[in-house]
Amino acid sequence: SFARAHQSASPSGRRVQSASPRNGGRRRAQSQDSRAEVVASRASSSRRTSASGAATSIPAAAQPAGAVTSSSQRAKNGAASRVCYVVQFGNNSNLLRQMLRARACWLPGPGDPGNSAGKTSIEEKTVNLSAANDAQEIQFLWTMYPQKAFISSMASEQQGLRVVLNDEKRLQMKPAQNPCSQPVIMRAHNHFSGGSVITSKAGLVKTIVDFYLRHGRDPFGAVPLTFVVTEGSSDPQFAEWRRAYDLIEQSTNQSMWLVKPGDLSNRGNGIRIYDSSEGVAERVDSKSRAWVLQKY
Repeated sequence: SFARAHQSASPSGRRVQSASPRNGGRRRAQSQDSRAEVVASRASSSRRTSASGAATSIPAAAQPAGAVTSSSQRAKNGAASRVCYVVQFGNNSNLLRQMLRARACWLPGPGDPGNSAGKTSIEEKTVNLSAANDAQEIQFLWTMYPQKAFISSMASEQQGLRVVLNDEKRLQMKPAQNPCSQPVIMRAHNHFSGGSVITSKAGLVKTIVDFYLRHGRDPFGAVPLTFVVTEGSSDPQFAEWRRAYDLIEQSTNQSMWLVKPGDLSNRGNGIRIYDSSEGVAERVDSKSRAWVLQKY
């Protein structure tokens, strides 16, 4: 970070590192030149595709996961005596349930293993039940991945949505046929609609790169040089990565790269370090998914 504070822009727009015996200026300058070529290429591509690029804004209809009723409606309904929650089996779900049980007036709702409704197997980490009409409304839903049906019900103030399956892989919800009319004072979800633009590795890379290039800045002065590959070694982005790999290896003799799952992964799972292009190619061809290739 200290070294970057002394970077200056050349007439061509490349960022050049001041050379000194202490910071290895010559090698860093070569690396900057290689990086600048890649950035210039990606900026040109970004300008060509910006008109058709994917939107990263959150839809207005899918409001943030919080209270969806107005303040006047909340005042009309009054304060809730109970807050009903369902926590999906998954990462740290036991800890989360323990925290919620310690809160006054918070109770496990139908679909949570702490509720007696349905058939629960703690060993198999599964809850099965029907969409009962008289079941209590769920006010807080915690899931591994966004539950679009619940987000939509929050935005439309729909009632009667019930959990019918809760396990580690998925959580399913269905509307009750004739739900009891119960005022829903507050509902919350631990996800935002469209949140993957910052919560997945691949989405975050695209968001940062697009933002910096739109403002004429080098994104890889803030984050390591990164590529997102979705179609294995046949992906055009892999060809761009291979070009950058060769440029950096020739100019700095550095060939170490991180390969990370770009989506549906957390806690460092699946991250590998490679020092050969063959190893990286084998990794991205091992499974059809988004992969993030990042300079180590």
